[in-house]
Amino acid sequence: MSEGHTPGDWSFDDGFIVAPDPAGKHRDIYIAEIVTEDEEGRLAPDKQHHPNGRLLAKAPQLLTALERAFEILEHIADMLFYKDGQPVTALEARQIEEIYFEAISEFAPFEMLIRQSRGEI
Repeated sequence: MSEGHTPGDWSFDDGFIVAPDPAGKHRDIYIAEIVTEDEEGRLAPDKQHHPNGRLLAKAPQLLTALERAFEILEHIADMLFYKDGQPVTALEARQIEEIYFEAISEFAPFEMLIRQSRGEI
């Protein structure tokens, strides 16, 4: 994880996005609050508060998954192009298997994170 945001797995707790306290002083620290009132009425509908909170709480894990997906795609692109930028016209079975297994190995973790972000599990 990069140094720009609070590390650790975040969670959604009673309207707040919380994370483990990196300093260890508290059980957790507040990252954000899902606003439920505003003088100007600029609020998401009530039915979106919990889904928004779940999604926001998954932000660090989604970033990590996106970085991993980028690495996989970059590796696949490297294997499919020669050094001079021309596309590969033939691959050995070993190379095809390598591309396939690298991509397929991430399907389950990606699917799990997507489903958690949507509140399906």
